[in-house]
Amino acid sequence: MHDFLPEFLQRCIWVPIRALFRHYIHFQVEGLSHLRALDATGEGVLFVSNHLSEVDPAYIPAALPFFSRYLPMHYVSLTREHYSHLRGWGVFAGGLLFKAWGAYPALLGVKNFDVALAYHIGFLKHGKSLCIFPEGGICRGGTTDQARPGVSHLAWRTSAAIVPVRLVQSGPFSWHDFFHKKLQITVVFGTPLRFSDLAIDCVGTQENYSVLEHKLIAAHIMDYVHTLSPHHA
Repeated sequence: MHDFLPEFLQRCIWVPIRALFRHYIHFQVEGLSHLRALDATGEGVLFVSNHLSEVDPAYIPAALPFFSRYLPMHYVSLTREHYSHLRGWGVFAGGLLFKAWGAYPALLGVKNFDVALAYHIGFLKHGKSLCIFPEGGICRGGTTDQARPGVSHLAWRTSAAIVPVRLVQSGPFSWHDFFHKKLQITVVFGTPLRFSDLAIDCVGTQENYSVLEHKLIAAHIMDYVHTLSPHHA
């Protein structure tokens, strides 16, 4: 798969990003020990996170060790037109810069998960790391009713391990608060989950799943995400 640019960029700027976060914000990481059980498996890993700000895709790789096998991280993004409302940042969002960082858009409206998520399924099947924000947009309220069903389909189709990740932020992100050291960010990694266990809890084991059933499982995954809290990973 297309790893050269994400590998190059994410590892080259890991040190300056980590230093920037450590200096300007109270950047904490918890629960990394939960990943040890997956380190030697070589399987694809699906990181599933809540979404608090446009900076979130940088927090998760910065929270991992420099030589982590989970780098480079790939991402599920939206198509370019969905970022047009973002002033300034919208010029770069969804295009070549996103792909260089490892983010590929899900094709919305296709009504076929295998087509809409073809790149992402490929990454996971090749033992890569993929990060997804199933709420589909910035959501600070902690609700799970907006969880998109694609995350469930990815886990089912690829049998990838699911790592719930919760981002805990002291307040809404702003560059003013960032540079004035007023923000506190904690990245909490939870215990890896398996699609088969989640399916049994929600709808039972079967050969195929409907969109509604995938949505129920997606909401169940996000329930796990939102139960994570600092010092209780």
